[in-house]
This record gives sequence, C-alpha cells and structure tokens, in this order.
Amino acid sequence: MAAVAALGTFGLVIGSFLNVVIYRVPLGRSIVSPASACGSCGHEIRAYDNIPLVSWVLLRGKCRDCAAPISVRYPLVELAVGVFFAVVAFRFVPVAPFSGLERDACRCWHESFQDFAISGRYRFGDEFWALAPQVRYITPSHDYPYQGEAVVGGNLHQLLMGVNAAWRLAQVLPKASVEAGYTFGLVETVVEGTRPNRSNVTMSFGYALTRALYVHGGALFTKTHSGLTAFEVGTAPPDQRVQADRLLKMRFWHLTGGISYSTGFADLFVAVEPYVWGRDTHDGIAYTAGATWYFDFSR
Repeated sequence: MAAVAALGTFGLVIGSFLNVVIYRVPLGRSIVSPASACGSCGHEIRAYDNIPLVSWVLLRGKCRDCAAPISVRYPLVELAVGVFFAVVAFRFVPVAPFSGLERDACRCWHESFQDFAISGRYRFGDEFWALAPQVRYITPSHDYPYQGEAVVGGNLHQLLMGVNAAWRLAQVLPKASVEAGYTFGLVETVVEGTRPNRSNVTMSFGYALTRALYVHGGALFTKTHSGLTAFEVGTAPPDQRVQADRLLKMRFWHLTGGISYSTGFADLFVAVEPYVWGRDTHDGIAYTAGATWYFDFSR
C-alpha cells in the first residue's frame, strides 16, 4: 500500500502541474515562470498555500490575501489525476495475490497495459443534438501474452466503424445528456477462415458539473460474430486450441464510467470499465486515459 500512497501523492503533484498547463498554455504564457499567483490580486502564492488539494481545503477555496474564490477545478483536477495514479499503482505494482500463491502461479493474477487507440469523428448537429460518424483504430501497446485464465486481451489489431448520437435533455435537466452508439469491429485474422469481428453497442448518461467538468456512466455490450464457444475449444484442432482466447465467441456486458475536463483546446479524460456479465469471455476491469482535440473545418 505504500507504493499506492506514494504514486497517488505523485499524481496530485502532476495534477497541480496540469492546472498550470491548463491555465497558461491557452494564454500563450510560460509554464515555467513566473511563480503561480492569485488571478485576482496578483499576490504570489506561498509554498505552504500551494500544496495540492490540501491547501485548497485549508483555505476554504479562497485566496489568503484577497479572499477571492479559487475555482473548484483546481482540486478536482489534482484529485482525478491522484486517484488515477493510485489506481494504476494498485493494479500494476507487484503485490502478493490474495490466494497466497506466488504471483501468477495460479494463472489468475494478470495485469498489463493493453492497447493504444486513435479515432476520428465528424459531428453533425447543434447545441441540442449531435450525430457523429466515427472511425477508430486499435493496436496492442506491446506483445503481451494472450493465453491463460486471466489474459488482458487478444493482442489483436482492430478497425472500428460506426456512429454515435447524443441528445441534450434541455427541458428536463439542462446540464444532462444521453448518448448511444454502435460500432462494427474488423479484427485481424487469427487462423485461416476465422476472423473474430464484433459489434459494440454503448449507452450512457452524462452530466456537466461545470462548464468544463463532465461526468458520465453507462454500459457497453459486445458480441463476437464468429469463433468458438468455450465448449467447442476442447474439440478444436491444435492450431485453434492454442489461439483459444483469441477465437472465443464472446458476449458480455461492461459498465462504463468516467470524467472529462475541457481545457478549451482539448478534453482530458479518464474512464473505468468493469465486467458485469458474459459468456465465453473473461472477468476484469479496464482503465483508460486519453485526450480529445477539436478541429473546426467551417472556416
């Protein structure tokens, strides 16, 4: 747990630095100097008033010199990054499994970085609705194992194509919105004649806590259109049995949740996706971090 606390604290510091970046970069100012100062009275912030998260709480969200309010954005960004670092430490820093066995001796204690993804969307709509066709490419982050009871993924390249639609609940909850989407994934061929292409359906509810801070929660359903059931794997040819975890004809539900922060020129986000139910699949939790950039083609 010491490693979790240490990396969580380090995350708070990184979050504090990100606040500097978020504030200064859009203004074209240096992120190195001068020292941080109050945006209202201009007084330089003392070192003991610049402790991530703690100082904002002790100062009750106000400047020590002029009592001007300090935006809640600052502690929220620090907290979000700190929690993300702590979660990563908890999941990836080697610790003894609850079983008491040596790590991986029971083949049920696997954690790893999994995939990188890049996607593009084109948005149609106005302030109340949006329709966004999208293309997404997923590539493994490294050559990780794809065999065993608790593999993190199939180590496969994928090309996804689909569309998302969103509606703002203006008359009921002005700051809330609902979103739904569908993508079809073209997955690389595993064995000759078998390509585990899949469909993904997403649904989510989101709420804008502030003009820049947005939270959401929902669900994901995935179905693989070809492959083998867990029962069929046992009677499959040797070349297919060795690729069993890539060939499984999976169906599963995952919950989804996350938070995003808009810097004006980009959105920074973190998300979590725990397994809920499925057939011929694996249990687990996925964590995602990334950024979204916007381009205006109307000019």
